[in-house]
Parts: sequence; C-alpha cells; structure tokens
Amino acid sequence: VMIFKTRRDLNEEFYRIFKVRKDVKSFYIHKHNTIYISEESVTDSVMAHEIGHVVVDNYFKVVPSEKTREILATYVDLHLD
Repeated sequence: VMIFKTRRDLNEEFYRIFKVRKDVKSFYIHKHNTIYISEESVTDSVMAHEIGHVVVDNYFKVVPSEKTREILATYVDLHLD
C-alpha cells in the first residue's frame, strides 16, 4: 500500500503511471501488487473495495474482466459490515 499525503499527490502519481489526468480516490495495479491511496481518502469502505481488487486479481487463475472485477470489489465494499 502506498499512501500519499494529499489527493493531489495521488492524482500526480496516477498521471505519472498512466499519462492520463484523472481525479481518483484510490486505485490498485495488479502488476505492481500495490494499492495507491491518499490520507484524505482512507476509509474502511475505500480500503475494502481496493482489497477486494487485490483478492480477486490474486485468487482467480484466469483474471476476470475489468467489469466483473469492479462488480466483485464493489460487493466487498457494500457488504463490509
């Protein structure tokens, strides 16, 4: 997990990696096996969602499509309690 001080710092890292300007709360890169987040964005919900991505991307032998991965990560987030 890489935690950036501000969301602006996180967005700059996103741009450095993807060369796309985007306002993000967090993101996960399977290739780097890393969750990227800012101190301003850390909540149990956001972390559960990103950890959901980690589990899905590392559990399945064949990684599901991006849409399916997002649905599964959102499920984890919504059913945290």
